[in-house]
Amino acid sequence: MRIYDNTFLQAISCPLKVYHLASEQQEKNKKKVSYRHRNKLRLRDVISLQYENQKFTSDSIRSAEEETESWLKEESVAICGAVLRSGNLVTRIPILVKNRDHFTLIQVHGKLRKRVQGDEIQWPVQSRSTASYLLKAAYRSFVLLQSREISSLNVTLYFPNRAYRSTEENLLHTLSGIREAQGNPDSSVKADDLFAAVDATDAARKCMENIPESVSHPIFVGKSVEEACRFIEEKPLENGNILDISIHKECKYCEFRRETTGAYTGCWNQFFPDKNVELPDLHVYELIGHGNDEESEKGYHYQEQVPTTEPYSSFENIQQSGGK
Repeated sequence: MRIYDNTFLQAISCPLKVYHLASEQQEKNKKKVSYRHRNKLRLRDVISLQYENQKFTSDSIRSAEEETESWLKEESVAICGAVLRSGNLVTRIPILVKNRDHFTLIQVHGKLRKRVQGDEIQWPVQSRSTASYLLKAAYRSFVLLQSREISSLNVTLYFPNRAYRSTEENLLHTLSGIREAQGNPDSSVKADDLFAAVDATDAARKCMENIPESVSHPIFVGKSVEEACRFIEEKPLENGNILDISIHKECKYCEFRRETTGAYTGCWNQFFPDKNVELPDLHVYELIGHGNDEESEKGYHYQEQVPTTEPYSSFENIQQSGGK
């Protein structure tokens, strides 16, 4: 089974996700391109304007891999959508810049970033989302280092600049005709104005050596990216719950937790059936509230198991209780 960027991230958060990703139904759904993904492609195209000799790979993974291999023979190039492979490990990098034997791996993220947040990612990271960005960069860096001999590698994360304000005449101007205007970018709006560039070279290297606990299943805590890749390759994770995994904190964020269509059985119904639960599709993570961590820590994973105190047994009692 090929291990792509998303496959690796999903497997690190919970090995059970590999089982669901390997199913035919999920393979069909993966072909859909989300609005968020299309938006990131447009942001990527704008960022690429600052580099010379821009190249855009095909949508097909196989074609993009061949194009990447061919273009990397040039002395200086910026490849958008570069595809690299090392055995079963495959990665697609938003922008890969080569200058002789020096490489820069660039990731594009849609989350706004303030300039005051700094120009470098500090390790260890506190934010779960930032840890996820770094883990993806660490995996991509590992595949790159495995597939090619390079002297140095930098990692840069680009975020839309929260402080940027566009004039009416420049609104969306740089988001149109990017590929047709390669090499002739409009100088009225610069990438430095639109985006905040953050150096993640050191943090990505440390993440490659030690996977962050905030985005990892306990099985992978303390492992390197290389060790995790070998674990995923060697274990037949697509065969089901062979590791006897129980409900854990990642279930809170998991898209496979519950049944989404009639043709797809939710993970909990399949691997964690509870005959005492009448409504097994009503999980505490769907409750409106602030996290529901307290309930899950006590073993309350289903809504019908959560005890309610007297003041909240009716809407009238809630109104009378006042305060918080």
